[in-house]
Amino acid sequence: MLPWRMVLVSPLKSLQARLTVAVLLVFVGSLWLFSSWMGSVMRSEEQRMLRQQQRAEVAMLATQVDAALDVRFRALEKVAFELGRRRHSPGDSDLALLQERPVLQTLFNADVFTLDAEGRLRARWPLLSSAQEFGTYAQTRSAPTSRDVQVVFEQKQWWVWLSVPVVSVEGVPQGQLVGREHLEGESFLQSTLQGNHIMAGAVALMQPDGLRLVLASVENSTGGSPVSFGDVDDMIHDTEFADMRTDAQGQQWLISTHPTQSAPWVVSARTSAGKVFAGVYARQGQMLVATLYLTLLAGGLIWWVIRFHLAPMKHAISSLAAQAAADQPSALRLSTDRKDEVGVLIAGFNQVLDSVDRHAQALQQSERRLADILDHIDSYVYLKDRQGRYLFANRSLCQALGRPLEAIVGHDDRAFFDLAISSQLRANDSVVFATGNVLRVDETLPGTSGATEVTFLTVKLPMRNTHGEIEALCGISTDITQRKRLETDLRIAATAFECQEGIVVLAADLTVMRVNSAFCRLTGYDSINAALQVQAFLRSQEPGASLLKEIWESVAATAEWRGALRISRADGRDIVTKLTVSAVLDAQSRYTHYVVHFMDDTAAQLQEQQRLQQEAAHRIALVREVHHRIKNNLQGILALLRQFAQNNPALSRPMLEAIGQVQAISTIHGLQGKSPSAQMRLCELVDAISDEVSTVWQRPIRVLRTLPWQPWWLAEMEAVPVALIVHELLLNAVKHSAASTREVELRLRRSESGTGLELWLRNPGIWPQAQSQSLVQGSGLGLIDALMPRYGAVLQHKQEGGMVCAVLYLNRPIIAPETEGSLEA
Repeated sequence: MLPWRMVLVSPLKSLQARLTVAVLLVFVGSLWLFSSWMGSVMRSEEQRMLRQQQRAEVAMLATQVDAALDVRFRALEKVAFELGRRRHSPGDSDLALLQERPVLQTLFNADVFTLDAEGRLRARWPLLSSAQEFGTYAQTRSAPTSRDVQVVFEQKQWWVWLSVPVVSVEGVPQGQLVGREHLEGESFLQSTLQGNHIMAGAVALMQPDGLRLVLASVENSTGGSPVSFGDVDDMIHDTEFADMRTDAQGQQWLISTHPTQSAPWVVSARTSAGKVFAGVYARQGQMLVATLYLTLLAGGLIWWVIRFHLAPMKHAISSLAAQAAADQPSALRLSTDRKDEVGVLIAGFNQVLDSVDRHAQALQQSERRLADILDHIDSYVYLKDRQGRYLFANRSLCQALGRPLEAIVGHDDRAFFDLAISSQLRANDSVVFATGNVLRVDETLPGTSGATEVTFLTVKLPMRNTHGEIEALCGISTDITQRKRLETDLRIAATAFECQEGIVVLAADLTVMRVNSAFCRLTGYDSINAALQVQAFLRSQEPGASLLKEIWESVAATAEWRGALRISRADGRDIVTKLTVSAVLDAQSRYTHYVVHFMDDTAAQLQEQQRLQQEAAHRIALVREVHHRIKNNLQGILALLRQFAQNNPALSRPMLEAIGQVQAISTIHGLQGKSPSAQMRLCELVDAISDEVSTVWQRPIRVLRTLPWQPWWLAEMEAVPVALIVHELLLNAVKHSAASTREVELRLRRSESGTGLELWLRNPGIWPQAQSQSLVQGSGLGLIDALMPRYGAVLQHKQEGGMVCAVLYLNRPIIAPETEGSLEA
């Protein structure tokens, strides 16, 4: 098919020709209808006028017949009156009178005669026949009492008899006077009828009784003899009418009738319809000719007007053809200066062109976007025809095949793959063409650059034309090789998830997502209740929640935490588990999940506890043995120091101080060697040191305890410093109270706060307000300051009367009540 711009419109099919013909047909039809209507109106009006004219002429003719009859009746009546006055012999008198009146011979073309009362002929003038010809009529006719007209057929001739009665002076009927008119000659009726040519038609004088024709005058009749008028006798059904009638032969006649007053006759006139409407037909012919001329004139005018109005449309067609012929149609719009409907149409078409241009630009932009999308997605997008040939391939597919688009379009899969793969691809395509359904299938193709096989998820859908027929298919192949690997990894992970260790998976908001069956066996709960238990533990605000805080702080810092956790099973039994919390990070190093591993460590914990208990027992035994040996060695040293002091009296005082210090240490090891643990009671240490100092210095020392007394543990690491401090305080008290006979008092009591102990050491003496450095050094306070623990110990001195009080405040972490168990260093 040729492009529309190259198709020439046939003149007979052009819009101009069709509009012209249509308008012309409407015009001609209207003109013909108007002409027909006018002809009908003219014919009806002509018929009405002719009917009135004919009726008037017939009435006038009837009046003329009446006038002619009246003239003759009057003449006969005058003669009849004279006959009645004269009483002469009827024969002589009548004939003489008739001869005296020559007017009667001028009024009647035949003769005038008289009859007696019995109808016998009395006189006749002029003498045209014998008296015997009246015998039949006279015998059958009675004497008239008034004017009488009869049409008589005698001797094969038609006669009109006009008769009046003859009455005497006395009024006695004496007969009748008859004037006879021969109808076949020049009668007064014939001259009356022939002298009036009613619309060139025929006139008849008829007698209604029996429809007998009296006299007739037909078209083209010039003689005076009557002619038959019987073909219209049957048309007369009334004495006075005017109308169109149709005879037995189907011919139409305009007939009018009117009765006469002087005779029982009817004047009837008829005219052929053809002649009546000859003028109408002539005018209709003239109107037809005028219609033809007007039709030709209107056709030319309509053709020119339509051509003028269609000129902008032809210009628009030429412009559109020029734009369509251009390689790149421009946005040129059709120009027109018309303000009528054509201008509005072209303006509307320009708007349509603007809309089409906008839609074309939008379509081009959409096509560019679609092309960009197709060229930048990783999936392979392509089109194939029913023969498997490529119609389109996106950039990804072209790069994968290593060929440009031009080298791919028009080729099938055999040009790019081996026979087995191309056959499988073709089989999948055939399913789409055969069923018309969308096909989703995994297709395996060889990888590029020597890589392993690549798996694609391919979606193939049919492309249908406007008739619903499948003409191509669209394929979208997405590389799912990595997804397949991930699915394999997920299957492996799912299998590993159901291992012997309990595993709980938490979301970033610590919501339990999943627990494995091993965790359910470990806790004794089903999966739902186990998740609820874990969720309740994570939301716990109990004192043990500090462990949770430690766990999540460690996970937030290092993404991992390892430790032990005691949990309760569904049967109420507590178990110890090894707990490992690992954080799962996404590509942005954000925590998305947490994986918690639980391993039942109850048996291992019991074994470890047993091992530690055994090691502790063994250690205690070793420590006691060590303390016992240290004490023995210190006792040996003390013996040597005493012997040295005895051998050197000058050094006895410092030697006694040294012996006291060594003795305090020995006392500590002695107490530790007796204790089942490394700790010792403070009261026992104070008692032992007091006894040693009292023995060495031969001074009584009284140790007092406030009741009720509660033993306090002394920390192992602070035992030696505390022992030396107590020894120095006792020694200092003993030295300063040497001049007094009062004993040294040492009191142990609980502090007012109840959290520690106070050691009150009282001895006679005066505590100086400003103590010199030599005094401090000489009193042993320098050693005490050096041995004083940094925390949990405070020393104060007070003066109470004549007694000096040294108060040693001990608190945690140096000591602790025995009710709280052992005190760790």
